[in-house]
Formats: sequence, structure tokens, C-alpha cells
Amino acid sequence: MGNLRIGGTAMVVGLATFLPVASDSAVRQNDAVQRLHDARTLRCEFPSGALVDLSDSTLQRHEGDGSEATFDAIDRRHARARLIGNVGASDVRVIVQQGSLTFIETGWSKTGMVDVTVVFARYRPDTREFFAADSRHGLIPFSHNRRAAEVEPIVEQYYGSCRVLQ
Repeated sequence: MGNLRIGGTAMVVGLATFLPVASDSAVRQNDAVQRLHDARTLRCEFPSGALVDLSDSTLQRHEGDGSEATFDAIDRRHARARLIGNVGASDVRVIVQQGSLTFIETGWSKTGMVDVTVVFARYRPDTREFFAADSRHGLIPFSHNRRAAEVEPIVEQYYGSCRVLQ
């Protein structure tokens, strides 16, 4: 401790007065970054979102069905993981950044479908689930006007969260 003189009066000032105190949000943020960094398996749910058929002249937005996915065997060093979804499993590319993991899938569709999932190292309020978004772009069968489904250029975006399974 040190003495501080103000107008001839000595005041004792504790060292702790000058040390920064980590806020709960900073501790929570550091925990999220570390947990995402260490995750080997993530289970993601995207209950909300929409799609647009780009061949539709009105570009009308349609509510999507949502989606679920599990990213397993996440290997940051080799930039790969295994995606397990409702239509099967495939290998995906992983991009590692300080505040997120991005998974890119290009292999399952011969029509040029690309699926990008970003998992952010930020928790949803009052949970230990990470914010996440899933975007799909490709030529897929779709019927926006109840006619027989044809292959159309479709853009989809879904929002949700991911949790660590291991």
C-alpha cells in the first residue's frame, strides 16, 4: 500500500484500487472462446430462417423448415470436420478464427450447393449455447407456387445455436 498526500493529509490507498477487475461478461466471453476452441463435436439447431427462389421475379421470401446438423471430429490443424445432417454425412472444410469456427460444405450436391455454417464464440443469453448461422446457396428442387418442383437457384439462411457435445 502507498500513502497519498492531499493538502497535507495522508491517505492510504490500496493497490487493489488500481488493478482492473474482470467483469462477468469478460469472464463469460473468455469461457466461450476457450470452449469453442476446445470443442471436438458441436450439435447445431437452426429453427428460424427463410429461403428465396432467385428465379422468382418477385424474390418472395418463404419461411424455411429450419435445419439441424452435428459437426464431429473437428480438426483445426488439418482444417476439416465431419458433418452429419438429415440427408447424410460429408467432410467439410473448417476455417478457424479467434471468435468463430466456419464450416464449408461443397461436396454433397452435384448441382453446386454450398453450405456455410458459422459458429460464433458468444453465448446466447442465459445459456452455454453459441450463436450460429447457416447459409445455403445452390440449384435445388423447389416449388414456390405449388407447381411440380423444378431445380431452381435457391438461397437459404437460418439462425440458431450450437452446443458442445464433446
